[in-house]
Amino acid sequence: MFDLDAVDLQGLGDLLDDQPFPGGHLDPETGEVWPAVDDDHGTDDEDDPAEKGWVFVAGEGSRGAYRDMALFAHHVADARLRRRLEDALTGRGAFRRFRSVMDDQPEEVRRAWIRYRSLGQERRAIRWLDAMELVDTQEVEARDAATTTEMDAILDSLDDRPRPRVVDIGERLSSFSDHWSPKVVALLNDYEVKLVKVQGEFVWHDHPDTDELFLVVSGRLTIRLRDGDVVLGPGQLYVVPRGVEHCPVAEEEVSLLLLEPTGVVNTGAAGGPLTAAHDTSLLEGQQRDTDGLSANAPGHRAG
Repeated sequence: MFDLDAVDLQGLGDLLDDQPFPGGHLDPETGEVWPAVDDDHGTDDEDDPAEKGWVFVAGEGSRGAYRDMALFAHHVADARLRRRLEDALTGRGAFRRFRSVMDDQPEEVRRAWIRYRSLGQERRAIRWLDAMELVDTQEVEARDAATTTEMDAILDSLDDRPRPRVVDIGERLSSFSDHWSPKVVALLNDYEVKLVKVQGEFVWHDHPDTDELFLVVSGRLTIRLRDGDVVLGPGQLYVVPRGVEHCPVAEEEVSLLLLEPTGVVNTGAAGGPLTAAHDTSLLEGQQRDTDGLSANAPGHRAG
């Protein structure tokens, strides 16, 4: 077994990433690594790596290193820099273009990338040693976890944008009891995911500019249409096409998940007392400024 602390993890990571040469060897006594082509360690029989008992390291390609660049770029909060980095990753020459963009950035960003890249190589090296059964598994697990934690911390330091959280639908539904008053629980691009409890009859209305999705979580919902009713049970959904008049009805309490664009007025042009305020009180981790999106709109309710 190798002593993990004695291994040149950075050099091993270079070999695995095919940088600067395709593969090489690992010296089991010193933990040093040597590229497959190295004039300082000639090809005489006495210097033959196999004769010395060195471990051959086959290059694995640049996929892991590319993934590190993509993750780093994705977590950059500055939209302009994020786009430049993502554009640099498109097509051949991605590594050169990415490096060129990073060279123009403030020292803090450059240092974060250099450290993140180094940790990524070390982690790939650690996992390779484990897969080859050359190091103690418990030692690997501890080192791998520590490396991953530091890499995640670097990404968090780059990205001050709100991070999505897991939404427990049952827990959210249990937190309110009012009817016809949807609560925004998540954001999807320019759409809002909402939960609502309904009972009784809504108002006939339509949405001329957007479809509307109804998903029944519990209960039984009837969506009245001019040409016939649609009845939904738990786990069933229906999309009301844009411009189609409809009227949701629930004889008993029904819990629903709704999906519709931000700013849509629930009652359309119908208006009336069943129009509720835009409620984001249950939205966590994805908060964004919605001022101006529907400043004059009376808000949302199921419908």
